[in-house]
Amino acid sequence: MQQNTKKQRRKSPDELARDFAGTQPAIQQAYAQFCFAQGYAAGHRARIEEAASLQAVEEEALAQVPEGPWRELIGQWLDYKRRIKKRYTLVSGIVGCYNDLVRESAGDIEVARSFVQRSINNGYIGIAFPNGHHTQPLPYPAASVAERRKEECRELSRAASASASLLAAVGFGDEEE
Repeated sequence: MQQNTKKQRRKSPDELARDFAGTQPAIQQAYAQFCFAQGYAAGHRARIEEAASLQAVEEEALAQVPEGPWRELIGQWLDYKRRIKKRYTLVSGIVGCYNDLVRESAGDIEVARSFVQRSINNGYIGIAFPNGHHTQPLPYPAASVAERRKEECRELSRAASASASLLAAVGFGDEEE
């Protein structure tokens, strides 16, 4: 008589429960509800962890904003972003928003407050600044940026030609075969 030498794989508890649930309709329904609840709980835990992470990002960014009316204004903006479910995920995003607000309002808290209030009232995702609104001129005119880029290109070109002439002087690349 031959013995069955082939080992059977042991079923996991989940597989056993699924097999048993397949034989009993009431148990099958209860098992389905159990699985749904487990999935829901896992998703709920993930949402709670994500919210805690985003709260930590907001707290870290607010610590970088100076105390006083600016922090209150950024806090008001973050509360609005939280309500519309479009939260910042990076500290740099919040700090950048603060820096843009200070720059565009030229440091005037009342002007900044009007920007934030208008953006909230209109349901915007980001803070809207009026086109060309600068109560103080930028530290450099826009034309100077283009000039600066042209000058940088000229310097790079001079450096490249100097490098090429130096390499030619030492005989690099003039190898005979």
